[in-house]
Amino acid sequence: MLSCAKKSSSDGGSSTTSTTSDDDDTTNDGTTNDGTITLSSSLAYIDVTDAESLLIVPGSSSSRSVSRSSFASSTTNTLFKITETGAVEEVEYKDADNNTYTVTSQPVSIDKVDSNYIVLIFDSDELNPTSCYLTNKSTGAVYDLGSSDNKCPVTQGYMKRKKIFSDNNSNLYYRYRPSSTNYLRQVNYSDPTAITASMYTPDSEGVNHFIVDSSGNAVYTIWESPMKTRIRKSNGGYYNLSSGDSGLTYWIGLDGNIYHKTTSTVYKTIIDSNYNVTVSTYTTSTASMSNEYTKILKLQQIIAFATYGSNSYITIDNGTAFNTVNVPLSIISRAKASSNYVYLSGTDNSSSNSVLVKINPSDNSSSQMYTKGTYDIYNFNVTSDDNITFSALRMNDGKKVLGKILANGTLSITDESINKEITILERIR
Repeated sequence: MLSCAKKSSSDGGSSTTSTTSDDDDTTNDGTTNDGTITLSSSLAYIDVTDAESLLIVPGSSSSRSVSRSSFASSTTNTLFKITETGAVEEVEYKDADNNTYTVTSQPVSIDKVDSNYIVLIFDSDELNPTSCYLTNKSTGAVYDLGSSDNKCPVTQGYMKRKKIFSDNNSNLYYRYRPSSTNYLRQVNYSDPTAITASMYTPDSEGVNHFIVDSSGNAVYTIWESPMKTRIRKSNGGYYNLSSGDSGLTYWIGLDGNIYHKTTSTVYKTIIDSNYNVTVSTYTTSTASMSNEYTKILKLQQIIAFATYGSNSYITIDNGTAFNTVNVPLSIISRAKASSNYVYLSGTDNSSSNSVLVKINPSDNSSSQMYTKGTYDIYNFNVTSDDNITFSALRMNDGKKVLGKILANGTLSITDESINKEITILERIR
């Protein structure tokens, strides 16, 4: 067993030790772990307690620290926050004694886990990160997630899926790449000061992409020829869902069950309390979708499928059937959702202008969130109650700005002093 102790601040004010362990007696290259490695880390706190959103400002020869209203040389990415009062500030790092701590690697990713935690990843890029921290949003306390043994989360390739899933039992799941192969990891963080982790799928299988339901049942595609899609049940059993279909798209439905689509048929998979698997036909659909290009959005009463690229429609699953909804775009660049609406950024279908459009699935109507051609959206996020945060190029003066659009449609600019193309923008509250 490999055990790594990390110094960390606690949620309750007393000193704690965070432990990461893997159930395997062997590493992925076959060597045996028969010792214990103890490491100390002076990063204990990341100041996100008042953050409404987090963003990563790309590095350049000069970047502004808004919180200190001064310029400092920076060739690496910098983590900023938009506070609940609307201020834009550089995020501070502290050690266990509440002294300023200097992070030597750059932030590359911000990922939401649940209502209490996010994961912050640091390195030169997202391909093979070496530093990753489970971070408490309320206290700022950080816990090593996999830095000590090169088991940090990696992206799902070019897939439009999040890279970290969680279940109802305080487990999170992600792909990691300790060598040339991607594996699936389960991490239990019910006690973040004593994190436990294990490989969730066989070490003989490279995981191409995956999803996990609320019970911990994982659907994953094996990187082999021909590709095979399996279910790893939460009790440790397996079920082959498909073989030889590299284009299989799968998701978790509104009812919590697993769904997948082949060329024209949608199937529903139920795993009962005895871990028996039943697959049945749900509906038929010729809608074009793929794991690589389709963003799957779960709203309160529907699921929406938006395929990025040259598309002018989205697909809606209303719980009984699939329906196609035409949208006023020729290219879909990004898709997000509130509880009741779908939001799309991209290219207007009657001009070359960049637009942000709100789609009402109840009547298939659409509305523009700002005057066409005013902004060119880099990224945006939306809350469940339809408040939008965005980064964009302002077309009339070329400024790169941060802004917000309230649910009533009121648009305001939050910051124009950073003046960088911000593509990593995550709403954490």
